[in-house]
Amino acid sequence: MILLKIIGKKKPLLLCDRKAEGYKDLLTLNDFDSLLFSHAARPFVRLVNNKRMLNVDDYISQECKFLNRHKLLSDYKEGTTISLGKLETRYAPMKKLCQEFEKILGHPNRTETFLTPPHSQGFRAHYDSENVFILQLGGQKRWKIYDILIPFPLESSDTPYDGELPKPTWEIDLQPGDFLYLPRGYVHEAATTTDYSLHITMVIHVFTWLDLIYEALKQKPEFRKALPIGSLFSLSSEVLPLDNVQSVGEIFRDRDNMELAFKKIKGKFTKKMQPAFNDSFTSFSPVQTLPHTLLKKREGMLCSLITENDQTAIHFGEEVITGPSYIEPALQYIVDVPHFSINTMPDTLSTEGNTVLVKSLIRAGLIVEVDARQHAN
Repeated sequence: MILLKIIGKKKPLLLCDRKAEGYKDLLTLNDFDSLLFSHAARPFVRLVNNKRMLNVDDYISQECKFLNRHKLLSDYKEGTTISLGKLETRYAPMKKLCQEFEKILGHPNRTETFLTPPHSQGFRAHYDSENVFILQLGGQKRWKIYDILIPFPLESSDTPYDGELPKPTWEIDLQPGDFLYLPRGYVHEAATTTDYSLHITMVIHVFTWLDLIYEALKQKPEFRKALPIGSLFSLSSEVLPLDNVQSVGEIFRDRDNMELAFKKIKGKFTKKMQPAFNDSFTSFSPVQTLPHTLLKKREGMLCSLITENDQTAIHFGEEVITGPSYIEPALQYIVDVPHFSINTMPDTLSTEGNTVLVKSLIRAGLIVEVDARQHAN
C-alpha cells in the first residue's frame, strides 16, 4: 500500500504525478460554498487573516444564525482564510475518504478544508502534533517547510514556532491533484501567490507507545495511588517510596496485561472511527433472522473484544455491547469468520441465546444479512 510506504518515511514527501482532475469528485469550490453557508457549519469554521485568528461569532447573522455571506466574502477579498472542519461528519465523499484512510493506516483521522484568497497567508509558521496529508483541490499554494523537527510532539495542532526561521529546505508550489505528506513535528507555513487555493488537510491522530504504556500501567492499582502527602514540597524524588512500586519492566513482560492494554487502545480507535453504515433507522424494524439465515459482520467495521472482571464487551464504532464472560466464544466467532448462521455458532450458548445475541448485534449495526446473489457469486 502506497500510504503505508509514505507514512513510514521520516521526511516530507510530494506526489505530483496525478492528473489535475484527480480530486474532482471529492470537493469543488461550489461544494465548499454550499457547506460553508449551511446551518450546520458554525461550530466547524475557523477564520484567520494575516496570521491572526478572527472571532467567528462576529460573522453570524443574528436573524437566521447562519454565517453572514456579505461580510465573510468581503473579508475573504481582504485576505481572510476560511477553514471548514470535520466535513466527514456531514459530507459523504469526505466520510468515504476518511474511512479508506482509517482502514489502511489503523489510526483515526479528521479533515479540515482551507480556502485562501490570492496573495494571502492564514497561519504563521507552526508544527502539528499529527501526521498530515495535503490534497490540493484547486488553485495554487506555496508551502515552505523548514528543516526544524520537533520530535514526535504531543501538544495540540497548530503550535506556533517562535524561534528564528532559516531558509526553507523545501519550497513547493502545490497544484490541483498534488499530494503532500508532512510528518508530525516539521515546522511549515503556506501562502498563496497570484491564485486562490482550496485544499484538504487529512489529520491523522496517531496512537503512540505512550498511550499503550498508560493503559498498561492503569491496570495496576499501585500506579493509581496518590503521591505521598507533601512529597511535591521536597527538592528531590528520593522521598518517593519507589521500592514499593512494581517494576515497570515486569508489567510490560506480563503478556495478559499488555494484551488487555492493546485491546483498550483498539477500543478507543473503534470509537473514533467514521461510522461504517448509514442505515441507522432500519435498526428499528423487526428482526426476522432465522437459524439458517446467512449473516456477516458489516464491511469496514472494526471490533475490539475485551473480557475483564467476568464481563465481556465488544466495541465497534460508538457502540458497546456488554454481557457475561461466557458469551465471549460466540462473539469471537462472529468477529473471526467471513459469514455464519445461528446454526453454525459455537454451542457455548443455546440456540435461543445465540438468537438473542445476534438480533441485538443486528440492531446495533454490527451484523447484516448476506445478499444471496453476492454469496452465490
